[in-house]
Amino acid sequence: MTQQQAARPFGISQPSLSLQIQRLERDLGTALLKRTKRRVEVTPSGAVLAERARAVLEAAQRAEAEVRRVGRGERD
Repeated sequence: MTQQQAARPFGISQPSLSLQIQRLERDLGTALLKRTKRRVEVTPSGAVLAERARAVLEAAQRAEAEVRRVGRGERD
């Protein structure tokens, strides 16, 4: 996948996405992506972050659904 293809689902430009990822890599002190002229691959550190981020998003979605159910009186 190219960086441009990776940026498309987020509705942002490739340079913006690259800068944000580089800042995150700097903050974390590790590379999240392995970049070549033609490809971008996820590093082991990047894979861990992606896995944990998905889990956080799923937990937030479950919490939102539960709060809505409680608000409707469907659960105590």
